[in-house]
Amino acid sequence: MLLCVITFGFSQDYFINEDFTKEKVKFKIPFEPDWDKDFFIETEVKIAVTNTVSEENAGIIFGYDNSGEKEKFYALYIQNASANEKKAIDYFKFRAYNVPFYENNEVWQNTSVINHEGYNRLQIYKIDNEAFFSINDQVIYHIKDIQTKGDQFQLVTGKNGINCNYIHAYYLDKSKS
Repeated sequence: MLLCVITFGFSQDYFINEDFTKEKVKFKIPFEPDWDKDFFIETEVKIAVTNTVSEENAGIIFGYDNSGEKEKFYALYIQNASANEKKAIDYFKFRAYNVPFYENNEVWQNTSVINHEGYNRLQIYKIDNEAFFSINDQVIYHIKDIQTKGDQFQLVTGKNGINCNYIHAYYLDKSKS
């Protein structure tokens, strides 16, 4: 069963709003899944190559919840950098914000799974109470116990924006193998 489909250029009315702060843009998308069911989220994004790590990036924020005293969420970011404009170095960063700390939280890490010249698929699988975060079909982070189950999904860009082909979310049907 489909939760939501967003194809940019056709369904931008799905956005709650666009938040332009600190030279970044956050697209806030209503996302109210049944947290008792398993689901899959995927977006395909392309980002600009930059000379500074974290200047330009793309990210997805999952489980965003601002109902308490502090906002809580999980996020996966990708970034391309070229220190000398001859060799691209690709990075990812996982962030657990106001939820239990995870290894390498908020640390940019080198990776070879990012396509620095084209589009990248950022994916989240929610199975039981676990979440698997992947880039281009390669799992790069796993959470064993999801602590925040908000009603919003966010797509985050750097100051120059990104290209995004789509955002899809589906319930996973356990009865089909």
